[in-house]
Amino acid sequence: MIRYGLLANVPWEPVKPLITYLFGICPKITAEFNFERTKGRMGGQWHLRLSCGWNFYVQIFMPASSRWVIAAPKKNLVVGVADMVASNDAGTELVTYSLGSCLGVTVYDPVKKVGGMLHLMLPDSRIDPRKGVTSPFMFVDTGVPQLFKTVFNLGGERFRVIIKVAGGAQFLDEQRTFNIGARNNLAFDEMISRNGLAVHARDTGGYNSRTLRFDLATGNVSIHSPGLSA
Repeated sequence: MIRYGLLANVPWEPVKPLITYLFGICPKITAEFNFERTKGRMGGQWHLRLSCGWNFYVQIFMPASSRWVIAAPKKNLVVGVADMVASNDAGTELVTYSLGSCLGVTVYDPVKKVGGMLHLMLPDSRIDPRKGVTSPFMFVDTGVPQLFKTVFNLGGERFRVIIKVAGGAQFLDEQRTFNIGARNNLAFDEMISRNGLAVHARDTGGYNSRTLRFDLATGNVSIHSPGLSA
């Protein structure tokens, strides 16, 4: 009996008649396999060498099944505190950590697959105008316009963008002494409203920190909090 299931992903069908014939004239047929990746491309081909134990062998080249093609790993770009990253590379995932009272904002054009993420800290740069110039992504009033401008410069369109926001927790401030999270949320909502835009999804407030991940291939945004996931 010839067993073709030993390597389930090898494309056996085209060579079954030949193997059956060789097995009929040489019961001690042996097979050697190796897989050669195509240089500079995904995928490759199987090399199958059938030997009958004497000076006779058949070597067959078979294209690999599409199930062997593995997608390239995504590139992770980390957005630091008071930082912004935008990209038009759909193979990229943006991630930011430790969103406590800070806000994480994502803007995405699903047609161009262009997006950006902002990790801002405070609502208003007027508390330190110099910082507003040197570190604009620290504040709502200076960072959010820069985020939109960068996404538009990469090909995003205002009428298509999807806006999502997370964070703004009462992190380490349960008595609301400083209320920075709530103030960040309010300043952000007012700016979006003034510009005739709308927030499509949000996960703000509460008392937990958040990690925010943004997939530029799909526009999906995932949130993870200690002990929770969404």
